Amino acid sequence: RDLLGIQKEMNRLYSDTLTGRESVPASRSETWVPPVDIYESAEAFTIAVEIPGVKKEDIQLELKDESLTVRGERKPERDVREGVHRIERVYGPFQRSFNLPSNLSTSAVKATFRDGVLEIVLPKAEEAKPRQINITA
Repeated sequence: RDLLGIQKEMNRLYSDTLTGRESVPASRSETWVPPVDIYESAEAFTIAVEIPGVKKEDIQLELKDESLTVRGERKPERDVREGVHRIERVYGPFQRSFNLPSNLSTSAVKATFRDGVLEIVLPKAEEAKPRQINITA
């Protein structure tokens, strides 16, 4: 190795030590878990799944019994074998499953995908929604 090559390698190792990260091979592909937010209102539960870089056609939703499963795959955007300095984003399949309460109207579930966020709205069944009770004299 030449002196410049050794210096570059030392800089990389030093940088990785300071950031707590390691350089990852260009072929990095593993199962990963996207982060989610779950909200509840009087009308519905909403699950927001953060999956940037995933195409809509690479996402599957499955509602079975009292469970919702979101699965898909983030594919590399380009061939990354040459000129790679660092790869930290994870590519490959992902999956998240959620146990659901029994008081949902599963036939009215809606899903939208915008700006890398999959939003799933699970409406509550009418009997599970809060209602006003009139008081008589």
